[in-house]
Amino acid sequence: MTDFNLVVIEGRLVRDADLKYSKDGKPFTTFSIASNYWTGKEEAASFFDVVAFEELKLSKGDKIRVQGVLRQDVWEKEGQKMTKIKIISGKVDKLFHKKPEQKADDSKEFKDDIPF
Repeated sequence: MTDFNLVVIEGRLVRDADLKYSKDGKPFTTFSIASNYWTGKEEAASFFDVVAFEELKLSKGDKIRVQGVLRQDVWEKEGQKMTKIKIISGKVDKLFHKKPEQKADDSKEFKDDIPF
């Protein structure tokens, strides 16, 4: 009997997504997202590594929602047991792109040439 394992995380990419291909030529995309939360005194963030078994074009700052399952990798390094939990994505929704920073001289101004 398997247990229930489902996670939904919303956040922003901390760097551009990395598209790779498996040995049999299938695409997979790896990326990390930061999900903000309020501690009661200040804003903080949790960071999550994600693997999506599809080709995704995602850029640093994009806001996304990831639905998937948690998986734990276990390995040994220098005699110590290491573990890392990551999200294996079932679905990724791009909510919107990061807005480019607006320069001070690009501000909207009212023009005197309005015809009324």
